[in-house]
Amino acid sequence: MATPRKPAGKLRTAVLTALRGAQGLTTADAAAKELALTYADGIDSARLTGDPADLTKALHLGPHLLAALKALGCTPDSRTAPAAKVDPAAAALASLQAEGKARAKKK
Repeated sequence: MATPRKPAGKLRTAVLTALRGAQGLTTADAAAKELALTYADGIDSARLTGDPADLTKALHLGPHLLAALKALGCTPDSRTAPAAKVDPAAAALASLQAEGKARAKKK
């Protein structure tokens, strides 16, 4: 039997709202979504206890939560138009071809 889940904290609620509004998420994103929610739960839990040690641990979860949200397209900078990706192999080939053409013209 599944254990009942605690009432959602503020951060969990915010993450759920962000996930509902995210574009293009599929079932393949389930693990990343659950990871983001787990991080949010950890931070919410620490805030509820108020224990300094728990709060310190929660501070370390923040960057991980942010990274998960970015991966899911749930942050402003993750929604901006991505820069054109450059394939290093294609760039190297193009450079060699340009060199070859330059040498051929010199002959």
